[in-house]
Amino acid sequence: MKSATIKTIMGCLFASCILMACKKGVDGTPQNSGDNTGNAKANVVSGNIYDAAGNKFKISGSKVIVHIWGPGGIGNDDQAYNINMDENSHYESKVANGVYAYHVRAYMPLNGRKVCIDLAPTDGKGGNITFASAPGINRDFKLVLFGLGKDGDPGDANAYYGGHIWVGDGAGSFTSDGYWTNLKVKYPGAKVTFILTPQGPCLDGSPAPAKEIDCSVEDLYSGKYLVNFPLALYRVSAILKTPDGEQKALKVTSVEEATGPHYEFIDETFPPDPDDADGHPIIPQIAVWED
Repeated sequence: MKSATIKTIMGCLFASCILMACKKGVDGTPQNSGDNTGNAKANVVSGNIYDAAGNKFKISGSKVIVHIWGPGGIGNDDQAYNINMDENSHYESKVANGVYAYHVRAYMPLNGRKVCIDLAPTDGKGGNITFASAPGINRDFKLVLFGLGKDGDPGDANAYYGGHIWVGDGAGSFTSDGYWTNLKVKYPGAKVTFILTPQGPCLDGSPAPAKEIDCSVEDLYSGKYLVNFPLALYRVSAILKTPDGEQKALKVTSVEEATGPHYEFIDETFPPDPDDADGHPIIPQIAVWED
């Protein structure tokens, strides 16, 4: 999932952490605090990192950083730590007494570049949960190749792990007469099937699946995100399917090249986004054309 979502909630996390000292539940415990489980030690954060198959994280060329942060005491700076995973897929560090939120990320090779991938907690607690360090915090994290995140909104593209691709109607968005010549007008009720054909493995080295993702021409006109597929090298093509069963191969281009020639397919490698401070994979933007 994307760093933009994480940055959006950071301010709320800090505010909620400050209020926790005086905001109690009916049983007298701070609200919005996660449970500390496992072999926790006082003011020590620790845990293990796992790959998508549930094994210790041993993916070649990768590095995992466990970032925790929280407010300092009155008059003190905020607390923040970057803890590296060791060769045994374990992390552990002594920390100052406080309340902390987590952002755990892996830097992994993908199609010749290194990208940042957010990891998921195995305890099922969402990203807005904070943890008190006094009794110790023991949390494990794992790589998730695709799928909806914990408590995620299925209608929110940012809530999905894995790759993301924005698609839009080329004529409707990039031509002067597109209001009359877009696919929604010419083929009402039709859908466009995007075919993602893997040209290499997933970023963890496992075989990448072929995917077909449908999109209505109405959604295509306004723009839509393709989600719920693992990151890999994909060849992307598109087919129009009308309600009466007619099928027509469409052409595609990147949005940056929308005024140039159109192609039968486009290869997407998902390099790091130059505008993302952590280097999460870029979200490609594809324009779809009838010819």
